[in-house]
Amino acid sequence: MAWYTVSYDRLFDALRSAVEFCKPLQSIWIIDTPLLPSQVIAVLLDVGVLDDNDGIIVLEITGVGNYRRVINQTVADWLDGHLTKQ
Repeated sequence: MAWYTVSYDRLFDALRSAVEFCKPLQSIWIIDTPLLPSQVIAVLLDVGVLDDNDGIIVLEITGVGNYRRVINQTVADWLDGHLTKQ
């Protein structure tokens, strides 16, 4: 499965239904899904959480990275379990 970072306008319920996710900041999600970026957007359009006025960015990530001051310890624990820190 691929990891994607998703920046959104209003997608909480739909993104929460991803296979696995982390929401480290107010408007960034990290999802773990077998879908391609275009398929993620298509699903969000299909379920009606996106319309023609909404912006969205879905970018594949490698899982290598680091973080500072995320929303809570649960998020930090998720990131610690999924990231290769550098």
